[in-house]
Amino acid sequence: EEESSQTSLYCREETSLYQGGIYVLQIMDWYCATFSLMLLSFTECVVIAWVYGVNRFYADIELMIGFRPSNYWKILWCFITPVTIIFIWLFSVSQLAPVTYGTYEYPTWAIVFG
Repeated sequence: EEESSQTSLYCREETSLYQGGIYVLQIMDWYCATFSLMLLSFTECVVIAWVYGVNRFYADIELMIGFRPSNYWKILWCFITPVTIIFIWLFSVSQLAPVTYGTYEYPTWAIVFG
């Protein structure tokens, strides 16, 4: 199993060595960076604040640093940060356009594959 994952990684990374590597990198950057990062950070924030519990998280932090943080952090973790992340994500989705690199416009099959 390790060998197949190494082979897969090698094949994926080998495309970056050739002249077309920047195009592959651009597709990954265009679609993966903002979209998935915002969803992951939103999920992490909601899980810590609402599923695990902000009071439990506070107790853990107090145990680690020796004092209880201010209530400002509770408000941030429970409300302001999730709303901000969703706003950024919705804005980026609304501004989503087909990927380009300079004046080059990617064909549909490259976008689907990427």
